[in-house]
Amino acid sequence: MSIVPLGAVALVSAYLQGAAGIGAGKTVVLAPQRAHLLMVYRADAWHCDLLPDGQQAPARLYPAGSICLVDLRDGAAIALRSDLEVLAFIIADDLLSELVRTADLPPVYGLRCRRAAPDPVLVHLATAWLALMQAETLSDAVLCHVARGICLHLVQAYGLAAMAGPAAGGPPTSRLWH
Repeated sequence: MSIVPLGAVALVSAYLQGAAGIGAGKTVVLAPQRAHLLMVYRADAWHCDLLPDGQQAPARLYPAGSICLVDLRDGAAIALRSDLEVLAFIIADDLLSELVRTADLPPVYGLRCRRAAPDPVLVHLATAWLALMQAETLSDAVLCHVARGICLHLVQAYGLAAMAGPAAGGPPTSRLWH
């Protein structure tokens, strides 16, 4: 599903679950793009990062109710060790910038990556999003508000202040799947 919550940049989402062939033994690869991936886990899942040199990082448990947030600037890849049931979002950097400007928030240069981190706010917003996706009739107005809520929560909870970014000697965002 794709929706434009503000201006011209879309938020893209998908509900991924084992019944759709997304399970143990599968590899998931995302191409490089100026965006972040947010996954909200609806069931426990095990997966490991596939590093650029082909090596696998140790498998990690992502409990139900946790999130994974990663910068896709260099792409990302994982090897699944269990079934996967997540609500996944691709959030373009331009969408975050647009929302920050509109909400008159301080600028950010990226989002702090998170892996297996609890975030009840995003779990509740994702639950509402999923219910809207599965409804017989979609309300674009409500979807836009929930999309804005998801993006603004990400910026406020995980935004990296522009004045502390790499150009100012601050830490870079992590580029591994988290």
